[in-house]
Amino acid sequence: MTSISSSKAFFNYLKYFVRYIFVSKTRQRLLFIALIGLVLSSSALLILQSTMTGLQNNLVNRSVMVTGHGLIIFKNSSEYYQQILNISHSLINELKLDLYPEYELELLVRNGPHISAAVAHGLDSNFELPKFIKEKEEQKGLTIVPVDLCSKLKADHTSEITLISPAHTNALLGDIPREVSTYIAKVIETKVPEIDQYHLWTRSSLLYNLSREKILNRIRIHSPFDLKKVTQIIKSNKLSENDYQIKTWANQNESLVWALNLESSVMLFLFSIMTLLVGISITSGLLIFFDKIQLDLVSMWMLGIPKSTLERFMGYFINILSFCSTLLGLIIGAIILFILDHYIPNIMPEIFVEQKIPVHITIQGILISFLIPYLMAIIFSYFSLRNFRKDQRPFLTQLRSIN
Repeated sequence: MTSISSSKAFFNYLKYFVRYIFVSKTRQRLLFIALIGLVLSSSALLILQSTMTGLQNNLVNRSVMVTGHGLIIFKNSSEYYQQILNISHSLINELKLDLYPEYELELLVRNGPHISAAVAHGLDSNFELPKFIKEKEEQKGLTIVPVDLCSKLKADHTSEITLISPAHTNALLGDIPREVSTYIAKVIETKVPEIDQYHLWTRSSLLYNLSREKILNRIRIHSPFDLKKVTQIIKSNKLSENDYQIKTWANQNESLVWALNLESSVMLFLFSIMTLLVGISITSGLLIFFDKIQLDLVSMWMLGIPKSTLERFMGYFINILSFCSTLLGLIIGAIILFILDHYIPNIMPEIFVEQKIPVHITIQGILISFLIPYLMAIIFSYFSLRNFRKDQRPFLTQLRSIN
């Protein structure tokens, strides 16, 4: 019976002061503005995190699409050729991985008077082509060059280019670098600048003409994989740990991963500092609010509610107010993100990779967007509530002070 009456008293208390803050003529504008700031804080943090995560995810996905989820690097020697083919078939058959073996070779590319450094990827025609350069079957095995490298070479589709390998020379001709010619079968754009400027793909047999031996020194894995299982299959083909090295995408792009993590951390830190302003406003608004409601609390005390209960109700009230304001901010932010994702057209020029604002909402982003403003509001509200509780004047003294 006591809990029911206590719940009813709290409901009446909550109803009265919600009207006091938002509806009545005596409503507290500073506290109202602070609550609006709390709503905007959680909303802006969700929008900022979701768009930033969308940009970062798109960047990572484009890179993973080209460079793969992982790379197995072997010693650059023809003695491992058959073993690498066996390992590739085992990984495909046993683990169902999407991969292809290749011969990666750093060389020079020339088109007429124009020359550029490049990394050539020799692909074995017996394996499926990577998805980002997949072509018609009749074009399979020809040379594919990114648009930025073509621009540096002043070349285009069907242009004849020369691949020059300074690492392989003809001794009889005075150590002249070997070279082979090929035609550009297709021009692509991966939208990964470091790839588009310096990489090309061709048939492995063309690079064998430069090295004069069959070599495979890479297996590029284009699907998520279990590192332990991959390692077991490699070891089963009698290769020691000194003969190969496995690198995940994160290992290959440590600087980029570090930069993206730093970007996210700095963003959250700066936004948390900005939220302090909202907390200060909440503290000021509550101090004024507590001063205004002293006589209302005396009236409730006279109706039979103990002072300790009133103080506990005040804490509950502040928590509910902060929770609802932060939750409202998340709802508004989610609505804005939905509009951005579904109804906002491409707003950026074609020169930019991202022409539309990407949106990627995560559970972690929602929790962070809720907890930072909410905890900030609770922490600063606590100082106001502690100051309210320090007022040790008995209610009778306050009642007698009324003229």
